[in-house]
Amino acid sequence: MKKTSRLEFLKEAAAISAGACCLGAMNFFESCSTSKKVTIEIKETADMVSFPASSFADRTFITIPTKKFVEPLFIGKQTDGSYIALRMYCPHKGCAVNVAPEKFVCPCHGSEFSMNGSVLKGPSTDPLQSFRVSTGNQSVTVHFNQNG
Repeated sequence: MKKTSRLEFLKEAAAISAGACCLGAMNFFESCSTSKKVTIEIKETADMVSFPASSFADRTFITIPTKKFVEPLFIGKQTDGSYIALRMYCPHKGCAVNVAPEKFVCPCHGSEFSMNGSVLKGPSTDPLQSFRVSTGNQSVTVHFNQNG
């Protein structure tokens, strides 16, 4: 059996302790997270994207990726049971906006938008792009074609 020097032993013990500590910290931060990833069954065509209404569960909004846009879509459930769909894309210079408490914020130039997409603060003068939303058969459908 190989003898381990005291210095080698201390190095190995420190490495193991650091690894265990990091693993515990990762678990702690994951348990504190409020935005865990949820898998949503999405059906998409060139004209629309559809997903189960149950995707909202106890949430007031979800964001979903689409093949049509680089940025995700924000889908908000209104207090009256209707839905709003907004493209998370700032019309000022094309940056993806972030969801903040009670508004959207563009990290590039500071534009702010209300939860219905209207401009709260410039430099953007145009609202976020919105889409018609319909419901049926326990699904929510976002129509890319405003006439659809």
